[in-house]
Amino acid sequence: MRGKKKQQKMYNDLFMKNKKKNVEYGNTENSFEYFKKFKIKKSCKILDVGTNIGTFPSLIFQEGWKNVFGVDVAKSAIRFGRS
Repeated sequence: MRGKKKQQKMYNDLFMKNKKKNVEYGNTENSFEYFKKFKIKKSCKILDVGTNIGTFPSLIFQEGWKNVFGVDVAKSAIRFGRS
């Protein structure tokens, strides 16, 4: 297996392993507090790289940021987040 495919498999495997445990990596609450503290304008375009299932983009979208995008290499996490 080569570079990108190997990395995708690793992240897909990690996601599937932790999916049942409802594990979210990162700290969405602290990230959201950062947005409020530094008064990130709701008109800004936001890109969450390594979004996993999209918890953070979903949170800030619900709070009024509308130009929100998330990307991840784990296709299984992306499918789960879209469901």
